[in-house]
Amino acid sequence: MTSVRFTEEMLGHGPFGELDFARGAQPSRDGSTAFKFHLTIEVSDIESFAHDPLRPATATGWIESDAFGGKLGIYLRQIAHFLTYASEEVPFPFSEWPEQEKTVKPRRSGSRSN
Repeated sequence: MTSVRFTEEMLGHGPFGELDFARGAQPSRDGSTAFKFHLTIEVSDIESFAHDPLRPATATGWIESDAFGGKLGIYLRQIAHFLTYASEEVPFPFSEWPEQEKTVKPRRSGSRSN
């Protein structure tokens, strides 16, 4: 079994509310804040993954920005688990902001209940 793992990290800056990319990319602009994104994707069995569209991959990562209060790995994981049906726990703003590391409760079926 062949596995694949890759990591991407990006660092930039920008002000909130700026819709023009060129103006927002100026680090000296008022309200500009640093922003860093780190994401690792891992596929444990690449052959099965290539042939089965429902075969899961793991995505872990974080965002770091003073404007967002630091690293948001817990929040991102909650979003990813909810969107991939790994958990029925809805992320912020539909629940409380995560204060500490949480264990995600696994789902028992393949679809989300309403």
